[in-house]
Amino acid sequence: MPTPSKNLSISKLKKSISTSTSSKMHPIVIYALPQCPYCKSALELLDSHKMKYHKVIVEAEKKEEYKKMCAMETFPMIFIRKRDQPEKYTKIGGFSDLQKYIQLLLQLRSNDIHMDVLEALDDLL
Repeated sequence: MPTPSKNLSISKLKKSISTSTSSKMHPIVIYALPQCPYCKSALELLDSHKMKYHKVIVEAEKKEEYKKMCAMETFPMIFIRKRDQPEKYTKIGGFSDLQKYIQLLLQLRSNDIHMDVLEALDDLL
């Protein structure tokens, strides 16, 4: 079994992202199952913070393929585009990981942390 990678190449993501939605890169990509309550909660959380994302609905017959491709066992599978390498996405994780990520960003912004610090943290992801 291949070693799971924290980064996912754009070529693998491009296969699952419809190019008809937009030609520009999406800052967040979320793989979701149609009837998944955690997926719904993650999408609602992103919407509530007005975060731009691209949703990929994973049909039941493709579920295992996505688990293998993303090296994750649960849904949603959430990735954020790297600033320093826009051709790469970094795994955030699932819904609870997204909650922690957004909470950290909000805390940093509310404490008026310099943007360089935020960018450095983003690069670590």
